[in-house]
Amino acid sequence: MAVVFVIHPAEWQRAFRSHRGMLGSWMRKKNLKVLGRARLAAPQPGRPPKNRTMINYSTGELATSHIPGASFWAGGELETQVIALAPHAALVHAGTAPHMIRPRQAPKLVFFWHKKGRVVRRDEVYHPGTAAQPYLLEALTSEMKLTD
Repeated sequence: MAVVFVIHPAEWQRAFRSHRGMLGSWMRKKNLKVLGRARLAAPQPGRPPKNRTMINYSTGELATSHIPGASFWAGGELETQVIALAPHAALVHAGTAPHMIRPRQAPKLVFFWHKKGRVVRRDEVYHPGTAAQPYLLEALTSEMKLTD
């Protein structure tokens, strides 16, 4: 006598392709853990800075801008996301290339230059770029390593 298992299509969809099923519940829990890790790993006030000036410019906006997200994407595959809403999130995560900074709404740039120790006025300045801080990727890989 042979035992035959038949997969019911509706139950398969509910269990493995629904946010309310087994897989969706597991993914939601993982999402919240990665979200927490991302918020902790993002640059924040009071932490040692990761820049060449050793000045912490962080306001904490990036760390508090993360939200969980979940949706269906191409092909109906289940996907979960951690979304950073801060406009500068991609720049912090991926870094920036060297570039020129020019004034947009004023005739000159006016800023405090730490190296000179005073306020300076310039037509343009060369920014050497910023190093990438892939904190989202680090949060994801550290959470996935815990369960392997």
